[in-house]
Amino acid sequence: MVPQGLGNRRSLRRHIAPVESAVATQPKSAVSTSTHVNEVLELLRKLMEYRSSDVRHRLEKVGRAASMLHTDVLLLIYHFARFSSENILEIGPYVGGSTIAAAFGARESGMRKKIISIEAGGKLKHFRLSSRNIIKDLKKNLLRFGVAEDVTLINGRSFDAAIISEVRQAMGSAEVGLFIFDADNNVRRDLDCYGNLLLMGADS
Repeated sequence: MVPQGLGNRRSLRRHIAPVESAVATQPKSAVSTSTHVNEVLELLRKLMEYRSSDVRHRLEKVGRAASMLHTDVLLLIYHFARFSSENILEIGPYVGGSTIAAAFGARESGMRKKIISIEAGGKLKHFRLSSRNIIKDLKKNLLRFGVAEDVTLINGRSFDAAIISEVRQAMGSAEVGLFIFDADNNVRRDLDCYGNLLLMGADS
C-alpha cells in the first residue's frame, strides 16, 4: 500500500498481484477484473467492520495527535499491516500516525514483523499539525502510543546510498510485504532503490 497525498501529502493506492482462477470459460482479462472487483468489495466490507470496532477509536486518537490522514486511511494501513506477510518498510512517516497504525496492525497479526521507517526530518508548518522538529515529535508520538520498540527509525533521505545500505542491513535477509510511501511525488525513485526487497505480490 502506498499512502501518498491527502491534501498535498496523502492518498492510498494498492497494487494487487493477479490471482489465477479455475474458471476457464472466461477470458483472462475478465477473470482478472472480476477478482479485482471482489477484492475491492471485500476490503470495503472490512473497512465498514473496522468503523464499528475498538480499533477505530484507537486510531481516531492517533489521528488527532499524530496524523493528517483520514481515519479510514489509518484503518486501511492497520489492515494491510495486520494481514500482509513479511515486514514493513515506510518512507515519510512525518510525526508517526501511519507508523503507529502499521505497528498496531503488525502487533495484532500474531506474527513478528520488522517495521523500518525512514524520515528526513526538518520542520513543517501546517494549519492543523505543524512540527518544528519532525524527528523529535515522531519519536515522542511512537513512545506515547507504546510502539517505539516496534519500529526501527532511520533519519535521512531514503535515496541516499548510506540510508539504502542501513535499510538493507536492518532488514537482513527478510523481505518486505508492505511498502508505505508518503514522502514526495517520486515513488518510482524509491521503488528503484528498494524494489528488490519487496516480496512478490507485496501490498504497495
